[in-house]
Amino acid sequence: MLHISAFAYHNPISDKVYYIYRGQADADWKLESTLARALRVSYKKPSARRYAAEQHFKLFKDNIRGRTGIDLNYSTEDEIWSLGQHFGLNTPLLDWTRSPYVGLFFSFFGPCKSGKRAFWALLEEDLDEINNTKKSKRSKVYVVDPLTHFNDRLVNQRGLFLHIPLTIELEKWVKNAKKFRWITMYKIVYPDSIRNDALSALNNMNINHLSLFPDLHGSSLYTNYQLEIEPYLDQERGKLWNK
Repeated sequence: MLHISAFAYHNPISDKVYYIYRGQADADWKLESTLARALRVSYKKPSARRYAAEQHFKLFKDNIRGRTGIDLNYSTEDEIWSLGQHFGLNTPLLDWTRSPYVGLFFSFFGPCKSGKRAFWALLEEDLDEINNTKKSKRSKVYVVDPLTHFNDRLVNQRGLFLHIPLTIELEKWVKNAKKFRWITMYKIVYPDSIRNDALSALNNMNINHLSLFPDLHGSSLYTNYQLEIEPYLDQERGKLWNK
C-alpha cells in the first residue's frame, strides 16, 4: 500500500514541470543534512550550531590544502561543501536528483528499520518564490549544482544538492510557505517488501550501482547486489516455470 503526503497542493501534478527527487531508505527519517543531524546531537542552541558549522568549514579547508586540484582561493563556499559531500564530509547539503528512477533506486539503498521507505519530490521552481517570502537570509533554501571535476557520480545520477540552513526543517519550511495551486512537495511511502521487485525492474532499465557509481566502488556494490538478489530471482523463476 502506498501512502502519499503532499504539501502546498490543490491540482494534480503535471509532467511538464521540473521536480527534483530524493529517495530515503527509511520513511521515518527527516529531510535533513548530515551536518544538521550531527550538530543537533551535540549543540542545543542555534547560535552554537552556526558557530560550530563555521569552524567545521574552516577546518575542512585547512585539512584539504595540497590534497585537491581545485583553487580554494577562488572556489565558492558551496563548491567546497560539494567537494566535501563527495568524500563523506558532514555538510549542509542534501542529495537530490532530476531523475525519479534514480530517486526511487536510492530509496532502496541501505537498511530500513521502520519497514517503510520513502520517495520525495520537490518543485524546484517554487523555491525562489518561497525564499522571497522569508525575511532572513538564513532562511533560504537553494539548489547547488557544482561544476567541479569530482562530479562523475553526479553526472551519472543526474544529481544536485539542496543547501538547507541549519535552522530549517525542510518539510515545515514548505508546509508553512505560501499556498500554490499545484503540488510543491510530496512524499510517497511504500513497504520495504517491494524492494527486490523494484530493484530488479530498475536493473532492467540500467538503473543500478554500475551505472550510478562509475568506479570500483560501484562495481563492488553491484557484485554484492548480484550475490544478494540471485536467490530471490531463482525462487521467482521457479514459480513461473511451475505455472
